Amino acid sequence: MVKRLLTGAFLGGIASMAFAQNGVTLYGIIDIGIERASGGAGAQVRQTDNTLYGSRFGFIGREELGAGYQAIFKLENGFLPNQGTAGQGGALFGREAWVGLAGPQGQFQLGVNYTPIHTLLSTYALGGFGGFSWGNASNHFLYAPLARESNSIVYVSPVVAGFSLKAMYALGTNGGANAAPKTLGNTGSVKLTYEIGNFSIGATYLNQRFATQSTNVPLTTNTPTFSGDYYVFGTSYDLGFVKLGGIWQMHRGGPNVASAVSTNFSNPKNNFFEASARIPIGFGFGLVDYGRYYRLGDSDGDATSYSLRYDYPLSKRTIVYAGAAYIRNGKRAGFAPVGVGSPAPTVVVGHNVNSVLTGLVHRF
Repeated sequence: MVKRLLTGAFLGGIASMAFAQNGVTLYGIIDIGIERASGGAGAQVRQTDNTLYGSRFGFIGREELGAGYQAIFKLENGFLPNQGTAGQGGALFGREAWVGLAGPQGQFQLGVNYTPIHTLLSTYALGGFGGFSWGNASNHFLYAPLARESNSIVYVSPVVAGFSLKAMYALGTNGGANAAPKTLGNTGSVKLTYEIGNFSIGATYLNQRFATQSTNVPLTTNTPTFSGDYYVFGTSYDLGFVKLGGIWQMHRGGPNVASAVSTNFSNPKNNFFEASARIPIGFGFGLVDYGRYYRLGDSDGDATSYSLRYDYPLSKRTIVYAGAAYIRNGKRAGFAPVGVGSPAPTVVVGHNVNSVLTGLVHRF
């Protein structure tokens, strides 16, 4: 059950601190499943989590300021329910942690925010009830550190004649106590979306400074950084009996490491695309998904993804799901079907991977 608490009660039960129309919502999601996967290291049967959704609990709230303006905030903790431990490297609110202002001119947020790339993929991946999740090729192929950024400021525009804008700028290490390069991790991104009726189209650009230093060589303030550029386009059309979606990403910039292995934590220059269909079946939704990853200049790093999944609601807050996925890896590719926050099964580079799973999601 979603619990709504007056702001004053949330701050200690002091009634004099509660304001009319001000409130805090406590919410959460728990997602646990069972998977059988094989990727060249023998079959693995394991309990997995965070497959369709990242398991989480959080607080979201607002205060009316008058004249159509509000103070807003969101604090969201990610966790691993099959272990009872924190996600996002142990951060208290590693999924989202921001405060902002909203009004007729749009919304500003400062803190830990999702990137425009993540927002676009969540819109056009069409993954049944879960959105951008297990079974989506873009989820398998996306460079994982692009999902969210700390030290960021985000602007989200109102919708004007079908158009909407999201922009972000984030500072990376900015030097810091570890003597890293000052610009390392600096990120700028913008997304434009247009919707009319059942049709939607969007595009986003992201630039991020990164270093190629070996992991056994410490970073210094003089370590060179490079500029990585990402161009992502998405579209969808809802025909009623099926919703079709497509995504195309291009990654350019920075040196291309010839010996690198293509995974979603290794990011040589690449293109990838995804085509998906979301199909109402009974009371649930089916996902049919195909994707192709192209490593530029080295076809041995290419990969192809095929997925099927069905999500069935047992109630308004509980979903059971089942799916099957297959990834064909090139000689220097190590992709695997992964959930939104679950670790990948063990994969031997160059081996194909198959996975079947079933799981349960509960929202409160």
